[in-house]
Parts: sequence; structure tokens; C-alpha cells
Amino acid sequence: KIITSSTGLLFLMDETCTTPALTYASTSYVDGPLRYDVSTTAIQSLNFPVGKGSDCRPVILTVNHTTGTSYSYKTEVFNSSAVALGWGLPSTVTGVSYVHWWDIDRTTTIGGASTPTTALSGTQTITLYYGANDGVTTPTALTVCKNTFSTLTTWIDIGGTGATVTSGSVTSTSLPTAFNSFSRFTLGNKITGNNPLPIELLNFNVKCSGKDNALLEWSTASETNNQGYEIQRSSDAVNFDKVNFVNSYGTGNSQVTQYYSLTDQISKNELIYYRLKQVDKNGAFNYYPIQSLNSCEPNNFSLYPNPTNEKLEISGLNLSAQVPYIIINTLGQVVKSESFLSNQDTTTININVSDLSEGFYTLIIGEGTEKHIQKFIVKQK
Repeated sequence: KIITSSTGLLFLMDETCTTPALTYASTSYVDGPLRYDVSTTAIQSLNFPVGKGSDCRPVILTVNHTTGTSYSYKTEVFNSSAVALGWGLPSTVTGVSYVHWWDIDRTTTIGGASTPTTALSGTQTITLYYGANDGVTTPTALTVCKNTFSTLTTWIDIGGTGATVTSGSVTSTSLPTAFNSFSRFTLGNKITGNNPLPIELLNFNVKCSGKDNALLEWSTASETNNQGYEIQRSSDAVNFDKVNFVNSYGTGNSQVTQYYSLTDQISKNELIYYRLKQVDKNGAFNYYPIQSLNSCEPNNFSLYPNPTNEKLEISGLNLSAQVPYIIINTLGQVVKSESFLSNQDTTTININVSDLSEGFYTLIIGEGTEKHIQKFIVKQK
């Protein structure tokens, strides 16, 4: 892999560079932005051997220039949800990918001015590659979506048909909408298809239900080909075990809000991390952000955020004197010993933990029978 960035950019000259034609299964690629300079009036095909993390997701562009002016195409793929952007959908598409999007910026090579449409002839084409985690089950209903430089928060459908189930590629057709400018691109599911690209999660919350139970609640705005949700728990936010599985409602296809909940029994003074794993009917899955829950014992205090890398915000204490606290590492060593004043008018107290190394710690506030104990994790920035 070649690792690039906005300040450490790899760029290719069309007169001298050859780029390989990769697939979703390739293991060598450019992880980060890649720039290709073009200065020809002929129709030209540009291979962008790009990927992100463990996903190789190449792009093939066919461009047609009306002048010999040099233009630069900078391409980068992101392992991020296009659904989470919240952009509007065209009438021909039911959802976009929750796994990947591609940004393609077009500028003048000299000066770097943005030129999303200048000196382009007719319609261009783009080929995007997809793999197992993209959730393609109906390739004939797969399409390419993009936004435009003039309408940034609305997707348009530039057409296409996937080649194979699970892994393959899709090439735009400029139907029903023309591809004649450069911006952001992603995979879309046509209204005739069942590609499980969008499971649009509205929220996922964990709270106490009495002193012995955790109540997990989540809801979705839309579901496609959804089997259900596996609830997982962990004591270290790294190694998770299955708690239960909640089946989706009805057929697993919905365009209305669906509400789910689950109760999990917990122990006293236990710090727990919960994770939601959404599973499609074809076995593809997606994880949602981890939620944490401290002890549900009455009069205990809460820590936020947890894990953290800068500070801990403490709430729920009703003390009225100078209160000592200590922080202990996994070896039982005291790594911080200070005090703060807490009273009934204080809603939040901050403790700076930016000087602590990554790892697991125990915070003990007070002394003797007035001790309050919580565990927390420090993560690197």
C-alpha cells in the first residue's frame, strides 16, 4: 500500500504513468487521495487504484475534454456512511450505501481552481467497485449516485447495473440523469431492488431500568432486507459477546419508523459496553457506535465520555466538602491523587486525564464508607 494525505499527495502524469486495473480483491493500492493530470482532447480512461483501510475500491473514469488544457482529478474513497449525510434521494432510488463513498475533485492543474464542468464534452462515465461488505444482493438494481456542485445535499441517479452478486463493479450510464460534473459518488439501490444498502438507524440508547437491569432502545427510519439485530456486551470495549438477537419486524423491509428494545441483567458496580450489530438476510452485517453504562446502583455517579482521551465529566454526586479522589491503574498503582469541592449546586465536575497512558483505570472518590467507585478507559487520540 501507498499511504497518502492532502499534504503528502501522489500525482500521476498522463503522458508518463501507467496504472494497474485493480478489483475489489486487490491488496496493493493507494490508501488516501490520488491525483491524475490530464491534458488531451481525446477521450481518455483513467484508472485510480485506490482503497481505504482493508477495502480496495478502485475507480475507473472515462473523460472527454474539449481543450488541451491540463486538468487534475483527485480521487479518494472513504469508509463512511452516505446515509448518515442525510441528503435527499431521487425518486428512482430507495437508499444509498452505509459503507463507502468516493470524492472526485476536478481542478485546473496550474492554479488549482475548481472546475467541476469546464471543458467537458457530453457525458462522462465512472466505474465503482464493491465487495462483500457493501451488501449487494441484487446487482441488476444497483446504480451510481452523485451530488452536484450546485446542489450539494441532494443525490442524483446517473444509472448503472452491477455485474455480479456480492462483489463486482457498476458503471454509470447517464440515465436517468446525466453525469457531466464532478463531486461525491456512492452506490444506490433502485426502487426495483432489494440491495440492503440502507439500514437508517435513528438512535441507540442504553439506560438503567431499576438497579439490576440495563434497558437498550433503538429505532430505525428505514430497513431493507433486514434480518435483525444482535446485541453484544463487553467489559473492555474491545472483546464483545452476544447477549441476544432481536428479529426485525415483518419482512425486514420498512419505510416507517420501527422501535426496538431489550432488557439485560447487570451486576452491581459494573461498567458495561454495548454494541448493536445489524444483520442482513444474506449474512452481511454492520456495527453501530458503542454505548456504555455504569452501575445502576442508586446515588452512584456517572462518567462521560467513557472511553476518553482528555477529560472525565462527573455528574450525580451530592457532596458538600473538599473531596479527595484517586485514580488507580490495573497494577493497583495510584497514578493521580487530588481533590475537588462538590456540592448540590454543582452539576458537573471535570477531571483532566490527558496525561494518562492508554489503558483501564479505576476512579475512587471519597474515603471510608463514603467511597464512590467507577471504572473507565483512556484511549489514545
